[in-house]
Amino acid sequence: RASARRHLIAGMTTAMRDAYDGTADMEATYQEVIGAVEGSRQRLSVDAGPDLRALARRAIDMLDGTGATWSSGNALLDAMIGGLREGVTITVGGRSKHGKTALAVGFLCATVEVGRRGMMVRYEEVPEAMLPRIASRFTGIAYGDVYMHRVPDDQRERFKDCIRQTGENWANHLAILPAMRIERIEAHVQKMRPSLLVVDTLQKMAHYHSKSKERHDLDVGSLTARLGDIAMKYNCCVVELSQLSRKASRVMPTTSDLRESGAIEEDSDYILLVWWPHKDFPEHNDDDFQTAYLMDVAKARLSGKCGRCWERISLGTQALDTMPDSQRAQVERRLH
Repeated sequence: RASARRHLIAGMTTAMRDAYDGTADMEATYQEVIGAVEGSRQRLSVDAGPDLRALARRAIDMLDGTGATWSSGNALLDAMIGGLREGVTITVGGRSKHGKTALAVGFLCATVEVGRRGMMVRYEEVPEAMLPRIASRFTGIAYGDVYMHRVPDDQRERFKDCIRQTGENWANHLAILPAMRIERIEAHVQKMRPSLLVVDTLQKMAHYHSKSKERHDLDVGSLTARLGDIAMKYNCCVVELSQLSRKASRVMPTTSDLRESGAIEEDSDYILLVWWPHKDFPEHNDDDFQTAYLMDVAKARLSGKCGRCWERISLGTQALDTMPDSQRAQVERRLH
């Protein structure tokens, strides 16, 4: 009862503050009031929980991989974490321009291609900027070259046709949303029921919600906990893209390099760190080094299998492919 009372008071206090503020987004205020009331009601309700027999069936399905899991679109990553899974939170951490969004686009494409629904909330670009990234993966044409008019007219038209077809064919399976508050995100998830929710990026999302300029880590901690609740409540896989601390050096990042790493590490079921060495060492401009891409599973709560794997990334489309052993050995020798 005390928890329900505190939850309701906090929500109503924020609502009153926003109501007096003439510049506040009233739609977000309404959603916050609804969330506060619903959260308090759930805390006061007496629920014995799901039947144990139903839990046993779901546990067996989870072990068998039926229904609850699907491929991430990357065979090496699937072998390490078992693919994407309902009800879990995956944090993808890396420096800016190191392929976090490209990896998330691959997750979304793999999800939609198996008949599931995907949703992405963008805090760094307008939503329509994602469709050229998707078209680039299917056509093999670099979206940057299309933007800069560096491709022939026939390839440009094929690229635009792919964007139009994606809009038509995936209209009911993919949603790309602009920056919004967590309450509105949950409302969209409740309506659409996606299997995959991608937030890009967690820190930008926290700035959007920020109430304290001094304790930004508290905002991130609150959001990671709320996103974890959404994953479990709606049986969806939540992928949070995370920036690194500015103090991180030019080497493979670790979990301590994540900005507000304490809350992120505690609330995430999986932590996947990515590194594109060419971005840190541009002086090495040969093809083998430029296309080397390293993924590190730094935390795996369910599978317990951590480790690293090298992939080959396309410079134009940023799609991932298997790296030959000879290339991996050469890149590792150069890094050492």
